[in-house]
Amino acid sequence: MKRSTFSDSQILFILKQHEAGASVSELANEYGVSTALMERLKELETENTRLNKLYADWLLRLTTTHKRSGFGLCFISKRSAIRS
Repeated sequence: MKRSTFSDSQILFILKQHEAGASVSELANEYGVSTALMERLKELETENTRLNKLYADWLLRLTTTHKRSGFGLCFISKRSAIRS
């Protein structure tokens, strides 16, 4: 797999610019990437958000089911990570 020329923070910055109203074609031209890549990055961000929510829901159910087993600390740390 080819290594990305952009760091994670740069990718997040580009996605934030898109959310702020910059068009995909403008951003693709500015950063020298294809519009297909820009769309793919947006899809991956959406998928990551969905999976984080599924994981948090699973931890909540696990914590509720096994309150006496000490799973509460796992849930608290994941929940705080998702909120930020």
